[in-house]
Amino acid sequence: GDTATRRYGGTAGGGPCGHRPPICLAYGQRPVPSDRRTMEPTAADSRRAPSDRGGDTPVRDLDAALEGLPSRLREAVEPHADRLDIPKIAEAYAFAEEAHEGQKRASGESFIVHTTEVSRILAELHLDTVSIVAGLIHDTVEDTSRTLDDVGARFGDEVARVVDGVTKIGKVQFRSVTEAQVENYRKLLLSMASDARVILIKLVDRLHNMRTLDHLRPEKQRRIALETREIYGPLAHRLGMAQIKWELEDLAFKHLEQESYRSLVKKVKDRRTEREEHIATEHVDLVCEKCGEDIPKRHFARHGADECSRRVVG
Repeated sequence: GDTATRRYGGTAGGGPCGHRPPICLAYGQRPVPSDRRTMEPTAADSRRAPSDRGGDTPVRDLDAALEGLPSRLREAVEPHADRLDIPKIAEAYAFAEEAHEGQKRASGESFIVHTTEVSRILAELHLDTVSIVAGLIHDTVEDTSRTLDDVGARFGDEVARVVDGVTKIGKVQFRSVTEAQVENYRKLLLSMASDARVILIKLVDRLHNMRTLDHLRPEKQRRIALETREIYGPLAHRLGMAQIKWELEDLAFKHLEQESYRSLVKKVKDRRTEREEHIATEHVDLVCEKCGEDIPKRHFARHGADECSRRVVG
């Protein structure tokens, strides 16, 4: 993607080559052997019991739980239903939706949209049930009347500890941008997180906040963007989360160096237009080795084997 307009997507926290870094294999998640035939779960696999629950979950209960999730989150967790506790995730969503009822973000969206997006990104990073549940409810203790005891009683001590860690990190105030002090802040955050999932959730929380930063006052945008560039971008780098690091830095650049950002976006857009015009006017014909048909060069990449076979048969 374009340097200044990159957005998170594709492989889970991997670099441009698509390799998933070791951090995504933490918390008991082991890499799948390369010779295993079930690298991607089938529809039938998605209906099996989650490994972190134990026992079987009836298909009807699983389907009902999936239906209780918003579509974007459902699409992220359903392929991994064989290892995730979907009913627990659905329960967390209902808990968060009730706790944040009536709350709005600066964009005017319901607050639950933010926590849903955080949990969706966590699911796409292939994290576990505890991470996704904590992502859904990570703001309930700080921003609603729900307490940490409520969270623990409903979702267990492990989720409560992760939520507590995210809440404590959120209260840290960064007041200096000198390199020595910034490094101390990074070390402080890492030392506060007894569970690495706390840092991952906080990074994803910051990522979504940066995506919606346009709705805040300019001075607040700059403060958050500076904090992101100096603290959270380097943390993502240390954890091997290249895609998130790139997007955090790009979004920080957008708000800290607005003129340079706009100039870069314009240059990239102009170059793209030039390339598209060049491709559109290229009429050199190539010959398909299979069917012998002349194909315009601009269409050659789309002349797949299936299409070629159909033309030969027809």
